[in-house]
Amino acid sequence: IVSVSIAGGVDTTRNTLAFALYTLATQPELLKRLQASGDLDKDLQAMCEETLRYYSPVPALPRVTTVDTELCGHRIPADSLVFLCWASGNRDPERFENPDEFSIDRAGSAQHLAFGTGPHVCIGAMLARNEVKAALREFVKAVESVELLVKPEDLDMSGSLVILRGMQSLPVRLTMKAG
Repeated sequence: IVSVSIAGGVDTTRNTLAFALYTLATQPELLKRLQASGDLDKDLQAMCEETLRYYSPVPALPRVTTVDTELCGHRIPADSLVFLCWASGNRDPERFENPDEFSIDRAGSAQHLAFGTGPHVCIGAMLARNEVKAALREFVKAVESVELLVKPEDLDMSGSLVILRGMQSLPVRLTMKAG
């Protein structure tokens, strides 16, 4: 349990922050909007939630069924290994309008499944959200612009797409604010 808590607490927050910075590098108008925001706390909260929904740093986790189960007409015996893919649920068009678009104006984006749900919800969810928001706040205050130095398709996403999703590096050029 300790190793999962440490890895989850570091890797998922780091990856969420990297995806938020990637989004700001590829959508410069969003960075400008945050820099000019009249309610930065609210907008950073929306940015954090939409990043978690859109990029789901833990796309899926294995579970073992404890009882015989039927799902969509398919029988799943007890003790079967299944994968819960919340990244898929976070892109469900029945739940989120235009789910494949990143929008900090999305109604209900905080209802994502990035931290799981129910009795298995991530115990570090509040800490992760606060860490991401704090880092983004400092970034938005300090940086004039951010530019991605490679094509998005050239980013190394060689991490596990099952347990953790992240980039091996995020090559960017920062222009810092004067002062």
